Amino acid sequence: MGLVFLIYLIQMGFSLIWQQIVSSAWSAALTVGANAFLGSGLIAAAMLFYHDRFTWLTEVRQRIRQQQRPVIKG
Repeated sequence: MGLVFLIYLIQMGFSLIWQQIVSSAWSAALTVGANAFLGSGLIAAAMLFYHDRFTWLTEVRQRIRQQQRPVIKG
């Protein structure tokens, strides 16, 4: 939840900044491009974070399964 809240906070903060910058058609086009770049970066960061989290969780599950297997002596 912390990552989702942080992404939301960044997006809302930059929307205020973009509103202050827009004064002409060129600056509006620039802010649209900058907002798209920022949004893409935040989405990529979230995807990377959750991919790393999923990889870590998979490794932990495999280690737990290996510890629970009965040892066959013979």
